[in-house]
This record gives sequence, structure tokens and C-alpha cells, in this order.
Amino acid sequence: MKIMIIADSWPSLNIELRDLIYRLNRDGKEVICVLPYKKSLTADQIKETGLNFYFINNSNKIKSYLNYIMAYKVIKPDKVILLLNKHTITAGIAALICRVEHMSVIISSLNPLKPTKHIIQKIRNLYYKFIYKKILCQSDIMFFIYKDDYNLLAKWKVACKKRAVVLRSRGVDMNYIKKLPYPKTDLVFMSMPLLCNYGVKCYIEAAKLVRKIHPKVKFLLAGKFVENKKILSEQELDEACESGIIYYIEETNDIRPYLEVCSIFVQPNINQKEGHILEAHAAGRPILASNHPVNRSIMIDGYNGFILPVKEAEKWAAKILLLLDKQKLKTNMGNYSYELCRKWHDRNNIVNIIYDKLT
Repeated sequence: MKIMIIADSWPSLNIELRDLIYRLNRDGKEVICVLPYKKSLTADQIKETGLNFYFINNSNKIKSYLNYIMAYKVIKPDKVILLLNKHTITAGIAALICRVEHMSVIISSLNPLKPTKHIIQKIRNLYYKFIYKKILCQSDIMFFIYKDDYNLLAKWKVACKKRAVVLRSRGVDMNYIKKLPYPKTDLVFMSMPLLCNYGVKCYIEAAKLVRKIHPKVKFLLAGKFVENKKILSEQELDEACESGIIYYIEETNDIRPYLEVCSIFVQPNINQKEGHILEAHAAGRPILASNHPVNRSIMIDGYNGFILPVKEAEKWAAKILLLLDKQKLKTNMGNYSYELCRKWHDRNNIVNIIYDKLT
């Protein structure tokens, strides 16, 4: 069986489908990974992966359509797996033109479909919505990484829910991130690869409020900070560090040592996606997260933590204080995070679900 997998970049393909691709290869399936030429890998990287690649020249939309049509005709796949987003929509349209018989889609975001007052953006949104619906209706199986995207099916009146599977997240390697015992002293930890400015501001303000009551509790922040002076400047971040309100680590390749010493994990984000919230689940930590669609899909408010408005630091401080004062609640919520992770977010289980549906 020849399977063609289409993504908008190697990082996207590597993060979301690496384990599935290697399993398909192990089981004798011929997998061809299709990526845009401009975002492709080096020769050494291609050799290191050991995978088969087909690169598309997508320098403009017309070339992109024609090249995807050519790819379908050259490869002649038995099945197509499309990581559907605004960057791969041309591949989806080309599949409709070529009448590809067996196409499944994996959806991590149906943006850009945010409400807008601008006429041009409204027209663009209608275009994306129309094409998304066409692709979804022609797909054998639809895998929704997050529940909010799945809920759009009813809103868009797409009558194909029987072919939809909700995965809830990309998953986490629970052999790599293991459940950890609680530290003897409390430490609150916020970590994302790219920090959200609003989130960091909320975190600093919440830390100030908590430390007035529990001055010994430490707040650790990790991730890349890109300054937005309208929200939070580098100077303000430096001042928070110098005054001892928070401790800041710019970047970390291994989050496990920090999860080991933390007792509460927080993720106040607006635009960023999962961050390290899944790792915190696997480690067995109670979680405070913002009211973001991804967070709503990953956790259960009031069960393994709390979902809070990102711009209201007082509410974050109140929940942190609640967990600090009620050790049993904190421990229980941490245990529930781990149980939820085993049920919903174990990457092996997610790969098994996709594999079984596809084969």
C-alpha cells in the first residue's frame, strides 16, 4: 500500500505524525512525505530520517495547484493523509480536482476563521470555510486534534460527524515524561517554547499577590520572550526577576528537571498552542490554564486544575493560593492530570487510533 502524507513543513510533520509514519513503514507500507520545497530539509536531514520525500514548488498558488496535481498523478497513492490548514488547502483543492478516492485529513486548526469587520477578510474567511467544507465532506476520515474544531462541524452544518474522530491533543511520550513525586517545597512553574506576553504579565502580577501571603513560594518562568512594549517590556521582566518575584530561564531543551521541582503548573496563553501543558499532565501536576480552545480540549476545569481568564491575575492568584493551602486538593488534581493523560494524551494511544482507522 502506498500512502501519501502532505504537510506544510517538516517540523509540523515531525511533531504530529513522526511515530505514525515510522509505524506504517515498519508494517510494510510505502510512505511518501510531501512537503513544500521552500521549507524542505537539507540532504543530511533527509538521509538521517530514512524517509521518502517529494517536494512541491509552492512559490505561487498556480504553481502549487499544478504541482500537487502532478504529485497525485506521479505518486498514484492508495491513500492520502492531509494535515489540513490554510497552508495545505491547495493540496486539498488539487485532491478534489484529481478526484482522489481515499483521503483522510488531520486538523489542528481551522484558522483563519476569526470574526472580523474587514470586508476583504470576511470574503477570505468565506472562501476558506467553503473549501474546508468541500474537503471535509470528501474525506474518508477526519481526525480533529482539538475539540473546538470538531464543534465547528455542527455550526457549519457539515453532516459527516460519523466519519470524525476527536483526538483532543497531539499527545505526549509518556515513556519520556514520567509521573513524578511531589517536591517538599512549593514552586509554581510556567513554561512555553514561545512565551505569551499577556500570559507573562498575568503570571508576574499573580506572583506578586501570592507572595504577599506566601513569601517563600517561588515562581519559575521558562521560554523565549519576545518583547511587546504595549503589553510587557524587557525592562519590566528584568525588574520582576531582580526583585525576586519570579526566576527566569530563557530556554530549556529538557523540561523534566523543572517539572520535578514544581508543584503547580500554569499556562496563561492567548495565541500559543499546547506549550508544555501535556508534559505537566504526564508528570502529574495540577494545572492552571487560560480559557484557550486548545486548553479546553486538553483538560477538565475543576477536575485536574482550573481554566481562567488570562487578563485577570487576581483569579489566578486565588486558585494558586487555594492549591497551596489545600495540599490534598493539589495532590488529587495532580493525580487526575496523570490519569487524564493516560486516557486522552498518551501518544502511543493516539497513534494506535489513527493507525487502526486508516488501515
